[in-house]
Amino acid sequence: MRRLLPLPLILAALMLALAACGGDEQPQRPTDTPPPTATETPPPSATPSPKIPLTAAVPEAALLRVMNASAVARLTVTLDGVEIARSFRPGMYHSAPERVRAGQYRLAAVTPGQESPSPLLEETVTFEADVSYVAVLAGDADELRLIVVREDLSPLPQATARLHVIQALPQPGPLAIQDAGRTLIAGLDFGAQSDPVTLPEGDHPLTLLTADGTPLGEVPFYGMARYAYTVVLHPDPDSGSPAAIALRSRVEDVAQIRVMHASPDLPPVDVWLDGELLAANLPFGEASAWVTQRAGSHQLQLRPADQPDAGPYLYKQVALQADQAVTLIILDTRDRLRIANVDEDLSPTPTNAAWLVLVNAAVGAPQVTVSTFGGTLPDVRPIPFGQATHPLPFATGSSGFVFETGPAAAPREVGRLLERPWEPGIAYAVVVTGAPDVSAVVLETEVGIGDTVLAPEGVIPLAGAPPALSGWGPGANVFAMRVVHALSDSTPIDFLADDAPIFETIPAGTATAYHEFVTPPRRLSVRVAGSQLLLAEEEVTLPVIPEGTYLTVFVYRDGASVRLLLASDNPLQLPDGYALLRVLHAVPGRPALRVERLENAPASAVVTPASGEPVGGTSPQAILADMVIFGQASDPVLTPAGAAIVHVMERVSLDPAGDFTFTLAPRTTYDLLLLPADTPPGVRAVLVAHEG
Repeated sequence: MRRLLPLPLILAALMLALAACGGDEQPQRPTDTPPPTATETPPPSATPSPKIPLTAAVPEAALLRVMNASAVARLTVTLDGVEIARSFRPGMYHSAPERVRAGQYRLAAVTPGQESPSPLLEETVTFEADVSYVAVLAGDADELRLIVVREDLSPLPQATARLHVIQALPQPGPLAIQDAGRTLIAGLDFGAQSDPVTLPEGDHPLTLLTADGTPLGEVPFYGMARYAYTVVLHPDPDSGSPAAIALRSRVEDVAQIRVMHASPDLPPVDVWLDGELLAANLPFGEASAWVTQRAGSHQLQLRPADQPDAGPYLYKQVALQADQAVTLIILDTRDRLRIANVDEDLSPTPTNAAWLVLVNAAVGAPQVTVSTFGGTLPDVRPIPFGQATHPLPFATGSSGFVFETGPAAAPREVGRLLERPWEPGIAYAVVVTGAPDVSAVVLETEVGIGDTVLAPEGVIPLAGAPPALSGWGPGANVFAMRVVHALSDSTPIDFLADDAPIFETIPAGTATAYHEFVTPPRRLSVRVAGSQLLLAEEEVTLPVIPEGTYLTVFVYRDGASVRLLLASDNPLQLPDGYALLRVLHAVPGRPALRVERLENAPASAVVTPASGEPVGGTSPQAILADMVIFGQASDPVLTPAGAAIVHVMERVSLDPAGDFTFTLAPRTTYDLLLLPADTPPGVRAVLVAHEG
């Protein structure tokens, strides 16, 4: 590969710098991408006079990068006769985007060094203003192909990157692209571009596979947060093996914003932000809807409602930071208007708490104290006028508030909120306005429930929460056990602990509820139901842990022997919309299996796995068990509730072992039993739910 150095274009009345210009970028402007190691570069030559200038002193411009991913030794690319890429060798590209005046052009690619060379390619292209483009030349001289892609520079969530792939490898046919065994892109033909994929920030080596699953190799990719990447797959000019160039562009940072009217003598207002109407006819005590705005500095104006030509009540410069969620509160009396910026938390709440922000907007109250009807609200100091608490996790249930100002010996009440429910999944902002006979204003935003829980020490992950906190099970210092019948035959079984019958006539492929013990048993036995025929017996040592012990006993067969597998349960309250799934591998002769969840596909699109072809219309959505060994159970995995296609394969060979369709109920814990089957491919699956 060779590096493109800057190539100045000397025009009759204008000099255009069209190669590898860098510098500080603006939001939404692609950034410099380091090109390959610099080697020999031909000296610049004279360029033809342009028919039209490519850039102009107007904002109507697009951004453009060009790459030679073809087998042609050298290519020169022109727009309406103006050279934009001179003598590009395979693998060369613009390291930084160039501004091109928006409009329609005739793009031509020629072999340099010939007098009046005939174009190898000539096409009409259109560039829209404020859009970033990547133009890739692929193929060979006999069939040169132009691929023009619009980069997706829309905002990204925190700690994520966006991947967009251009397939410029002419030989291998349609490709699948995987990251750590998960298919990101499938069926990507030569000359095509993929849909964008959002990935967590970090290292993602991309594995290339042909349509029949043959690995072509791996190309490195590291995604930086808040960058969009266009990765061009192309033949390495030296070896011909697959290579990749990643062109990166910074996406726009955004914030969430709304406005709340809390000035008691100010009439309804129109709120303008940078000349755009943000909220119309906003009255006292109400807030506008949340909107997304570009991070940075903005000009806020308050004007009389429905009077766009009237003088503003207030001008205010507002600075928004990336990922910030801020409520702008209009405070104080009309002659002393001000704006308070109140930060809010719009992330999912703990399973047993809401987010709560308390705001002092009471005119004449230098500070307010907050208490419930049962006493002082802990961890909340007096709130100065025009300020707010940080977002607090507030336990769900019913509660009311009293707001007071003045000395502790003679406080004056400035507002109260009657007892009301506080629910998980909601972010609340409580604004005390101090207006007579007006309750505090409660603003609600639905944010969903996350995988955390509120504990005495603060918000902690669900995975580390004791059962007493999660609301499931009887609490600490309890020993409880359930049984899952995972034998391949249909004979019911009885389960005994210390020779005492605990569960009787357990049907095959089912699970019992939990049985609580006063003291942990020391011997577990399994018999054929209603008989004395002993199938298995084990001596066990099972201490009680402080948070309580909850066990699942899997009864499965290993050849002629029946075995018991004890798996620790973590009984937790699950986030809404999710189920918890654990996999038991009880298929003899299959040392290790891999289990994935596939996205749903129409039944007509699914190809029988026995054919050896990939399952049509599906792609891995989540790894449920990367490697589960025979006779073991995987760790539980959170997975979206609803219809699911579960794909089972051999861990080493990746040969398919079966596809199974289930429906997962929200906030439910399941065990997926993989059992032997008499028909190919020799695996059947049974889904059993936990009972309380």
